[in-house]
Amino acid sequence: MADTVRRLLIVRHGESEANRQGIWQGQYDSPLTGPGVRQAESAAMVLALSSPAFVVASDLLRAAETGDIIGAAAGCPVSYDDRLRELAVGEWTGMPGILVQERYPEDRERHLRGEDFKRGVTGESLTDLRDRVVPALEDIIARLDPGRTAVIATHGIAARTMVGALLGLDTPRMWHLFGGFGNCHWAELAESSLPAPPDFPVVGGSAWRLQGWNLRAPVLEHAQGDAPNDERRA
Repeated sequence: MADTVRRLLIVRHGESEANRQGIWQGQYDSPLTGPGVRQAESAAMVLALSSPAFVVASDLLRAAETGDIIGAAAGCPVSYDDRLRELAVGEWTGMPGILVQERYPEDRERHLRGEDFKRGVTGESLTDLRDRVVPALEDIIARLDPGRTAVIATHGIAARTMVGALLGLDTPRMWHLFGGFGNCHWAELAESSLPAPPDFPVVGGSAWRLQGWNLRAPVLEHAQGDAPNDERRA
């Protein structure tokens, strides 16, 4: 019997120039470094084995470049969606992490605790981010045929938020149960083949199961520049 279960591979981008410099990115556009490109190439070799039907990437350069590399390795189409961008961090955008700590110490602590508040005066809250990425997930799932896999190339906090939404975990619970993504690490989720129980979370018409978290290509052990799981480098 043919496998009709759909799968999602949600990937964080490779190391960016801003990651290397310890700069808060949010929606600041920063390209991949040389090691970041190699991280994406290493991950792409593994992800291509899933024969993805398509890749959808955030339109920010670091994620778009990562998505392009994965799509080329898999021989599948790549599209871009600005709803998959990272959490907007307002006045913190482009600011060195040490300066954010000095100017906004209380909000920095709130961020580390996973509290739901707007980053900077003009940034987004985690609820704002969830409200933005879930419709994108719904559209991606609607495009995905039975038995096929889609790759989503996005950002650290956005990826964690998507996985939480698919599993029905509220933001604080997701924040504390799951650590941040390393560069070019990914999560694998599979559509449940069982009917969803009453009141069970459903996204794209289905319930979802976590098959793997913070997965990485073995060759990444030899890729230099793997940024630590620090959300200021998302």
